[in-house]
Amino acid sequence: AGIGKAGWSMAVPKGAGLEINIVDKITGGGALIYDEAAKRLSGAFKLQLGDSFVVSALGIYQRPTGTGPQSWLVLASLVAPQSGPGFTMQGVGLLFGSNRTTDPEAFLAGIATGDLDAVLFPDDPIGKASQYLAALERLFPTKQDATVLGISVQFGALEGRITFDLGVIIDIQH
Repeated sequence: AGIGKAGWSMAVPKGAGLEINIVDKITGGGALIYDEAAKRLSGAFKLQLGDSFVVSALGIYQRPTGTGPQSWLVLASLVAPQSGPGFTMQGVGLLFGSNRTTDPEAFLAGIATGDLDAVLFPDDPIGKASQYLAALERLFPTKQDATVLGISVQFGALEGRITFDLGVIIDIQH
């Protein structure tokens, strides 16, 4: 009688998550987030093997839009805690961004807001995924024909009582 209408339509999920816990020896998980309006797929991952090491990663894939090019940004780190009386290397991190650049003002503001935590060995990449991914978007905006490369190292001293992170980022404009 024209009062109702039925039909099918496709619904794309906005996110998915996975948690791993194998006898407390291997723990971690991951999350994927899709933002249909921004045409952006992003994710976070963390895997811990007992007390031996932790592998974590954050990533963003931006499909081409009317205002920006297709771009990638991947940040991965490996932390292997060591103890000793002197200085020890605790971890190493790598960063790669295609069609991404750096925003110096966002980096300066990131010191106060904590955005740099997303770049230098994020402590809870899954739990703080949306916060860290938003920080990476501010720090590394899309830009056609630009590449960002980075490496970071985490050092410890006095049997892990003191840690400090050091990083270098290279912004290449083609």
